[in-house]
Amino acid sequence: MDAIEPLSEQEHRFSLEEGVYCLKKHFVLHSVSYSLKNGVTDPLSVDIKPITNKMEISVVDIKQDKCASQIRPLFEHKNRSIKDELSLDQAKSSVSSISPNETDLVKDALLESKDMNDCGLFSSNRVSFAGNTPETSKDNSTVKSYYSFHPKSISVPAKKLKPKNSILKTSSSFISKVILHDDMTKCLASKTSDIIYIFSNVEKVFNWIGIFPEAKKEFISKIIFSKAYVTCHDENQYTQSAGQIDTVFGLSTSDIIWFDPISTKYIHFNKQGVVNSSPINCIKWMPGTEDLFMAAHNDGSLIIYNKEKEKCYFVQDESLMERSDSCPFKVLKSLYDTENQRHNPISYWQLYKHSPTSLSFSPASCHVAVSFSNGTLKLIDYKNERHIGTYHSWYGGLTCVSWSPDGQYILTGGEDDLVTIWSFLDRTIVYRCQGHQSWVNSVSFDPWKCNKSHYRFGSVGEDGRLLFWEFSADSLNKSEDFNQSNGHFPLKNKHESIKAPPADTEIPCNSLHTSSDPFNHAPMPPASVSTLSPIMVLSDKSLAGIIFCENFIAISGKKDFIQIWNRP
Repeated sequence: MDAIEPLSEQEHRFSLEEGVYCLKKHFVLHSVSYSLKNGVTDPLSVDIKPITNKMEISVVDIKQDKCASQIRPLFEHKNRSIKDELSLDQAKSSVSSISPNETDLVKDALLESKDMNDCGLFSSNRVSFAGNTPETSKDNSTVKSYYSFHPKSISVPAKKLKPKNSILKTSSSFISKVILHDDMTKCLASKTSDIIYIFSNVEKVFNWIGIFPEAKKEFISKIIFSKAYVTCHDENQYTQSAGQIDTVFGLSTSDIIWFDPISTKYIHFNKQGVVNSSPINCIKWMPGTEDLFMAAHNDGSLIIYNKEKEKCYFVQDESLMERSDSCPFKVLKSLYDTENQRHNPISYWQLYKHSPTSLSFSPASCHVAVSFSNGTLKLIDYKNERHIGTYHSWYGGLTCVSWSPDGQYILTGGEDDLVTIWSFLDRTIVYRCQGHQSWVNSVSFDPWKCNKSHYRFGSVGEDGRLLFWEFSADSLNKSEDFNQSNGHFPLKNKHESIKAPPADTEIPCNSLHTSSDPFNHAPMPPASVSTLSPIMVLSDKSLAGIIFCENFIAISGKKDFIQIWNRP
């Protein structure tokens, strides 16, 4: 049975420089084991089966009565990223000197921001942080993202589609049982100002926990599926409100469910694998959009769906296929295919036949990082539909990926027991972080403890360790020697690395690679990379996820528990 265990603040705690973190809540969730006998998996299929025993969590923290300055992460107050601080005048001068084939990452970001400003695609200069509370508009009704994304070819209907099928009254054999706590409906009707939702999926169960601080109550509800297990889920931080939470989750049968836990209604996409029959390993809402989300299928496909288009039908564009036969990144359906956007998918990209394990969107540009089970990390410019480059782990597969709040650094965790910090601008490794004794399951930056020159992040792993790390951009000095053969700066000691140019400095055209071909960053031996040690180590049972929120940190076990650690 599910249980909620309040804990003494003296029982579990740890200290960092800002104060003491206390374990306040411990939710124990009952999972339903998945049996292949009840599934529809083809026993002759050569597809690699997605991970079935790893819990994934997400958090929606709704604060209706707080102004934007009270809920912004620390990074947004005064210290914004390099790309934020470059003026539009600099952007205009840079745009005029760029050839269409250049892949200078900073100029790509400048071009994207200018294009979107000109088109009126976004109205705020703030960055939206995935999984955290971004700045809201003056009426606090709509979240605005810095890099919103909505190609002109995608028509937006005047009347928004809402989930229409009640999950409580469904007769579908796809769903076994729905357990909705009665008191949750009462609390929602009371229109309380502060609501925290914690969502999780494990095996065949999708859970959501409603925490109502004013009522001092927590309620657990769940959906139990009969023919598939839930492999991933995500909530739209752009549209979240007390009256609506757009949630999508992917299933092992390749089905996608768009679900609103407030209304308990849903819509079913990709039925019977009409678009792609491969299991869905990762799913995320596109930053700054109300209706677009990306799904990473187990066969290496990246597909963008539109929740406003219930009908799914895929016809491969033969002309695009012919052009991309020799390219590992194949555009099978383009975002800008104006003649074929009446139904899903909106776009369809094929990377290669390896299983994706995680994906993360940059909060500062139109790029997505995708980690794979074969140990590669691929960077995709999803606005221009092109493969930017590939990184490789030292050995083993990569299991998770996360972007820094300013878009300058990328974290990966892997089967080599390491957390690796990559510089997006310099295309190199900054640090390898040693502290785990088994596979790393989740990595995440803490936006409320990051600023222009200082970064904090956390990681959890199979070894049950919760680790906190810090590094300073000010201590990263560019090495004098540049290795032209493999395109990276060798790190001589732990204080040497790449330093991004000052915010008031215009980056020259030749400061980065300008080839139109994707770069391929070869694996770097341990001796050539600086190492970083954790600032705090806490051991527990095997852990699967970590999420940083304004007032607490959420930690999930591998299968059956979620912990809430209050900040100082």
